[in-house]
Formats: sequence, C-alpha cells, structure tokens
Amino acid sequence: MKFCKNCGAELKEGQKVCTKCGTPVEDLTATSTTAAETTTYTTPVHKEPKQPMPKRTKIILLASLLGLLLLFGVYKLLESQYSVVGQANKITQAINEENADKLKGLVESENKAISKDEAAAFIKYIKATDNGNQFTYDLKSQVDTLNRFNQFSTEIYANNEKALTLSKDGKALGLFKKYQFDVPKKNISYYANDDSTLQFKHNDKDQIIKNVSSEEAELGHFVLGDYEIPATKKINDKSFKGNLNIKMSNDNEVTEDFNLGYITVNLTNAYGLSTDSINYFADGKEVNLNNDTNKIGPFDTDKEVKVHAETDIDGKNFKSSTQAVKVTKDADANLADIEFDEDEMQNYVSDNREKEALKEEERSDRRNIDVTSEQFFMDYMKGPHLDEFKSVKVGMTKDEAEDLLGSDSSYIDTSKDNLRRCGNFGIEYTDDDKVKNILIVPDDYMDIDYDELNEHYGKPMYNDTDEDGHKRYYMDGNMNNGFVIVILMDDNGYIDYMYQKPEESSDPWRQ
Repeated sequence: MKFCKNCGAELKEGQKVCTKCGTPVEDLTATSTTAAETTTYTTPVHKEPKQPMPKRTKIILLASLLGLLLLFGVYKLLESQYSVVGQANKITQAINEENADKLKGLVESENKAISKDEAAAFIKYIKATDNGNQFTYDLKSQVDTLNRFNQFSTEIYANNEKALTLSKDGKALGLFKKYQFDVPKKNISYYANDDSTLQFKHNDKDQIIKNVSSEEAELGHFVLGDYEIPATKKINDKSFKGNLNIKMSNDNEVTEDFNLGYITVNLTNAYGLSTDSINYFADGKEVNLNNDTNKIGPFDTDKEVKVHAETDIDGKNFKSSTQAVKVTKDADANLADIEFDEDEMQNYVSDNREKEALKEEERSDRRNIDVTSEQFFMDYMKGPHLDEFKSVKVGMTKDEAEDLLGSDSSYIDTSKDNLRRCGNFGIEYTDDDKVKNILIVPDDYMDIDYDELNEHYGKPMYNDTDEDGHKRYYMDGNMNNGFVIVILMDDNGYIDYMYQKPEESSDPWRQ
C-alpha cells in the first residue's frame, strides 16, 4: 500500500495526485537486495491539516500596521511643522510668492497676529531691496546659527532695520520646540501739506488725523512695512479720495497721493497793488491765494478751471484776463498766466487823481468855515439850512457824508458818540448812522464868548440851559423866516457849536 507523504492518506495504485491535499505522488518501488529479499515499507506520517488565518486577525494586523504608519507620518508632519528650518522656509516662500494670506499665519508682531494688509506691507518692505534675496539668505543663516549654537534668539535685518526677531517659545504638544517670528512696529509721523482732516482705516479701525500745514502729525503705530492706505482728505468742507503712502524702506517716508491739484497763479501788470487788494476767482467763485506759494485750490484732478483776478481802484473794479487750466496733481504744471490791462488802469488812475484832487478841494471848502466871516453870516445866519448845508443833507448815510467831508472825523463831545466833526462841519447821527442834524463848530483856538457873540451875530432873542446844564442862546432876527439859530456854549462860556431849528409858534420869545 502507498500513502501520501504530506498528509498520510492512502493512495490507490496508479494515483498521480493525492486527492486529499493535492500533493503529487512519487513513484515508489520496493528495493531488493541480493543478500536477502527484504521488502522495506515506509510508515505513513499523519500530519494535522493547516488551518487558514482568520479574516478578523488579518484585519487587526493590517490596521495595526497602518496605525503605526499613520502615527509615524503625523509625528514627522508635526516635527516638520514646528521645525525652525521648516517655518523659516515657509516664510521665505510666502515672501517670494508675495502671499500675504500665508505669511500672516507665520509671523506675529508684539505677540499679536498681523492682518493680511500688514503682511502685504511687510513683503513690500523686504522686497524693496534686491527683491528680498539678502533677507532670505540672512534668515537661513541665522536659523542655522540658532540651531548650531543653541541660542535663545536672533535678529534678521533688512534695509538697515531690524526686520524679524526669531526666538524660542517653549514647546508645542510637549514634544517639539516652538519658535516665534516677530515683526517690529514703528511710530510713524509726517509733515502735512496743508490744513486738512485725514481719514483712513488701520486694522479695521477708523483713524482721523487733524493736520496743520507744515506741522508734524502722528499717524500711528504700524507693523514694519511699505503701505499704500486708501484715505480721504477733507479741505474746506471738500473731500478728495486717494492714498496715504508709508515707505519705511525709504527712511519712513510718508507721501500723499490724492485726486487733487493746486493751480499756481502768475499775475502780471498789477500796477503796484497791495496783495490784500487783489481777489482771485476760480469758475466765478472767489478763492484764497496762498501768498507764500502763489497757489489756489485744491481742485479735483482732470477738471478744467477758469482763473481770473479782480481789484478795486478808487471805487472802480478791474478784471484781469482769464485762463482755463486742466488740473493735474502737479501744481507746477497747473499754471495760470493772467494779467491786468495796465493802460486801462493807468489812465483811470491818472484821470481819477484829477477828480480826487478836485474832490478834496471841495471837501476842504466844506470843512473849513470861518464862523466870524461876513460870508458865513450871510450864508448861514441869514439863510435857511435846516435840512442841507454845502451839499450835506439830513437823511444821508454816514458813508455818503464822509465822502463829501472826508472820513477823518473827531468827537465834538466825548460823552456823545453820535456827535462828530470834520473840520468846522459837525454832524449829529441817528442810531442807524444817518445824518440827523447839521452843526457848525468853531475852530478850537477860537474862544468866542457871549460878548463876541453879540458883536458878530447880534443880541440873542432868548436863552435857556440844555439837559447837561449848558447855556443856549436863540437868534431869530427875522421873524417868520422859518428857522432859528441855536448857539450852545461850553463849560467855559465859549461857543461849542451852533445849528438851526425850525421856527415854531410855541417859541418862548414869541409869547
């Protein structure tokens, strides 16, 4: 009999393969010896059949293996994430790619997260010099030094400024060394171009800066960077949009870039006029000229503005030529060349001088009155001048009266503001500065007492005292002529002034 050498199962004659385990059957023959015919039989070995590995066991083993691989991968990932070299590489990559979103999660400033705008400004600052190549090299070099010499912190510079501080910051997850990359901040100020109000946002907070021309203004505390901040500038209740540019890479330079421009005015043939006497106009509206810069404005850019000047000479208005200017941001390019008509002004001034000389002569004639002269006696003492004398009329305005007499008046009585004199011509004004009464005032050096009054004008008809206790004399030499001369004496008994009043039936001397 034959048996399978693998599983021990009985084999039939001629069988090639074990039907139980599938093992091929070898050709087994009996061995004969010449010494004796001995038949050798192989004792069959009975083995237990192998049981296949359960599916559950396979799954557990596979899961365990995958878990170990995953843990190893996570460890390596975290190790890479907290590696100072890895962090530095991410920072340089973000700068090279100009990826502010990525950079803002890698660095801090004064232990606080930075915004996307601040990260973008920092990138501009770094790339302002040789595209940031030196900074990248220095960062890698300092990281290597930190690792090799186990330093606590190190600094990286750019544009001759400390740009980044790298320092150890404890451990992350209790396993990995943690590092902090800190960007410094700087206080920024600048000198304003003009009196204005500046409005902008910084870190989502509204900032309002009150500027005074040529004075230093504090803008705030900024993360190191080159900024282009949208802003609004308000000048004389007019607002202009633009940008506030802060360039720390260029010695903290601050510039304004707003959609506004000034116009430089070049006025010729001003004929020696004072600056205060010239008015400037833009599109028909009066504007102020900066006498230091000869500029007017500001105006919106790309707008055409028509510029001219006006002045008054002896009451006559003169207008200069007009020039239209297309406004740009460059004030030197916005030039308005305008001029007065010199011949017209000179001719007017020449003619006006003659008229003014004649007018001054007439003023002098009105102001200078000799109260003791025969002419005065005949003109004033004998003629009615209740409402008018020498062209000055009751009801005139103060300006009209001063035009006839001159404006250099003085008080007749310091206790009465409404009594003024121009030479020998006096006027009593109403509360609204209109002529109420016309007075005649002797020269200060003429002390005319009662005796001289009798000598020059005759004996008074009547006398009394006014509310201030001053003596008054009434002259009415011609009854029914419609007026009476009233002469008021001062405290010393001399004539202070005289005037005419209407003749009335109730006058005491008529009773």
